[in-house]
Amino acid sequence: MANSFKGMSPEEIQKAYENKVRKRDRRHELAKEQAEAMQPTDVSVLIGIDPGTHTGFAVKMYGAWQVIETKTIYKAINDVIWLAKNRERSILVRFEDARLRTYFGKSDREKLQGAGSVKRDCAIWEEVLTEYKIPFQRIHPRYVKATTAEQFKALTGWHGQTSIHAREAAWLIL
Repeated sequence: MANSFKGMSPEEIQKAYENKVRKRDRRHELAKEQAEAMQPTDVSVLIGIDPGTHTGFAVKMYGAWQVIETKTIYKAINDVIWLAKNRERSILVRFEDARLRTYFGKSDREKLQGAGSVKRDCAIWEEVLTEYKIPFQRIHPRYVKATTAEQFKALTGWHGQTSIHAREAAWLIL
């Protein structure tokens, strides 16, 4: 770290630090603006999906948590279609779309194959939601926060047992 300031005067170091802080603050402002823009206005049923082998599934109706659980992709798709068909309410599905992620880092073969599987699940979700004309938003993974069960309980008031996948699905519709 000290080498990155080599040859710089104290004033230049201070200016570089202030620039870094400004850039960080601007990134936080942009993330906040995007989060606010993603807030639905006239939606009575919100569904969050964390795709994968263990699909996270969360439902909020009129602002109240109804379901936060993990299920198979097949059951989750059936539940979303049922909610869309059997409710005379506005509905919005948000799913974490791994296809939006561009960097996976140095990983072993199994992890990369798992990432490919989740990307395929995301494509299936988009295809189903489009086919059934169910409104949806694809959310970049960077906006989904992993939380512990204790943190999640404090944040949402949900006292049921949850998996990391269920909590991430719920995070999409907080």
